[in-house]
Amino acid sequence: MAKTAALALLTCCLSGCSLFVGSTQPITIRTTDPDADIYVDGKHVGTGNVVVEVERRKRHSILVKNADHAAVFRTGYALSSTGELDRFFTFFLGFPVFGLLADGSRAVVPDDIDIPIKPAKKSETHGR
Repeated sequence: MAKTAALALLTCCLSGCSLFVGSTQPITIRTTDPDADIYVDGKHVGTGNVVVEVERRKRHSILVKNADHAAVFRTGYALSSTGELDRFFTFFLGFPVFGLLADGSRAVVPDDIDIPIKPAKKSETHGR
């Protein structure tokens, strides 16, 4: 009886790895213009190079802009490595897919983003 209970507990944990992973993840955004403003989902998050926490189960819009140029990038999401483990153990153990219902079962892709943008033209001031 104790072995059966231990096996049932182990099966629950193995098929729910993603339950122990947070609902956000960091993504790195780099741009070729260190002075360009970076926005994620409409919110200003910094300039140049940033690391920002985003929701795992959501696509995100990234806008990089300076005075003269703008560039847009869209992320996606896919099954995370812990989500893959949940899927594997669910398939082989035949146990319900608790982990695949959790936010941790997904990952934003890509999570390392380079966005090229032309630098803004330097404005020259002339004295009169």
